[in-house]
Amino acid sequence: MAAEKVEGEVMSSQEKTSTSRIYTVPLGRAWVSPRRHRTKRAINMIREFAMRHMKSSEVKIDQGLSEEIWSRGIEKPPRRITVKMDKGEDGIVTVSHLPIDNKTTIKESKPASQAEVKESKPASQAEVKDTVTDSETEGVSKDSSSLEQGKSG
Repeated sequence: MAAEKVEGEVMSSQEKTSTSRIYTVPLGRAWVSPRRHRTKRAINMIREFAMRHMKSSEVKIDQGLSEEIWSRGIEKPPRRITVKMDKGEDGIVTVSHLPIDNKTTIKESKPASQAEVKESKPASQAEVKDTVTDSETEGVSKDSSSLEQGKSG
């Protein structure tokens, strides 16, 4: 039993020390730097962001994240980037790129919602027309019946 308790304690301490978070890092201030230093500055900004938010002085940037930032060249880094930060047991933070394709999810959701709106409008207009037609016919029948009663009376 003592061994089981020790393993449980070790696991709980590992869970506490290893954390993983997702951030969107703003890189707009990198554009204040001269053109030939912008992407280098963006890398340093990500490193500083990780130090500040994960509270660690050791930060490693994943190769995939570096390639994503450098993909547009030294003069035009991205304005913002979504990253995943993992802090290991030893306190080293690893920053990796988290590819989120927001454009496709927005495009996919808009036509579906627009189609629902288009479908609902004709149905509601048809219902309105039906109720108007029913009320008009009822009024006509009442008027004609009262006219007939007036002639006979």
